[in-house]
Amino acid sequence: METTKDAPPLPRHLAPMQPRLAIAAFNSDDFIFEVKWDGVRALVAKDATGLRVTDRHGMDLLARVPELARAARQLPEGVLLDAELVICDAQGRPRYEQLAARLGRAQRKAGRGPLLLAFDLLYESYRSLMDHPLLERRERLVRLVVPGAPILVPEHLESDGEPFLEAVREFGLEGVVAKRHDSTYVPGARAADWFKVHAVGRMDVAVCGVIDRDGAPYRLVCGAYRDQSLTYVGRAYIPPFLREYVRRELEGLERDDSPLDAPVELQPGLNWVAPERCAIVEHAGGDGAPLGDDARLRSFRVDLRPEDCHVEEAVRMPSGAPRLERDRPRLVVLRSLFPHD
Repeated sequence: METTKDAPPLPRHLAPMQPRLAIAAFNSDDFIFEVKWDGVRALVAKDATGLRVTDRHGMDLLARVPELARAARQLPEGVLLDAELVICDAQGRPRYEQLAARLGRAQRKAGRGPLLLAFDLLYESYRSLMDHPLLERRERLVRLVVPGAPILVPEHLESDGEPFLEAVREFGLEGVVAKRHDSTYVPGARAADWFKVHAVGRMDVAVCGVIDRDGAPYRLVCGAYRDQSLTYVGRAYIPPFLREYVRRELEGLERDDSPLDAPVELQPGLNWVAPERCAIVEHAGGDGAPLGDDARLRSFRVDLRPEDCHVEEAVRMPSGAPRLERDRPRLVVLRSLFPHD
């Protein structure tokens, strides 16, 4: 084994692998299924210089969430993990809004203490494992991480994605990620080995304008990139309790002309803004469907840039019959949420 002195350094930045969008959950013996956590993607590295926790763009998260420094005692040197940074509500469910409050401009503490939910091991003993099969990487990850907060390794489920999504929806979680057993890790890729499906239809959008009603923000004008073109994808209702929040977030971004690449019908109260803020929009149409009149703002995103918001083409995966016992998906979700109970 290489010593610290002659080991190659860990990457300072690595773009995480991304799942493609699936129209619906599916069952397949070729896949494992994990909870899709409502948080911020985080890469966790420990080398001779200490611990680093960065987001998908390489921005430091430790400075804003210093409690994560405790993770250093759970890891040996020479490792790089792929994880999700979350903050949970009183029921133990990750809530992006509470994390956004912590990572945003005000850096306001909310919810329980932050956790790193680790789901992949990319380097061990300074050696890359990215060309190793997924299940081997997960087995090594479970053996490597010392149990306890802030790093937890949630369980996964074999084969049965459809009942797993039902259990995830029951517990009010974001969704499910499906991964091929033998998939390698391709940094920055959105490959056909990983798929995501949300419990509630969801889209990340670039905010391009706001429609005021009675002097208050009422709807967002939403865009997303298709190829290199910022395309209009619909409008999203702003709930009353978020309207002052929207006003603050968009202050100073006003502009006279549309940032979209194609004309959009003008309407009373429409004000264009520079597309510098991203948002989560939820809707009843399901993954891959266009935003309808029911679309509503969930939260602004603190970890995305406008160019990260794409019009994703959802795919339908073939699905067989469920194979496992009926209660197994709920047990996996419960043990992922409450690993020490």
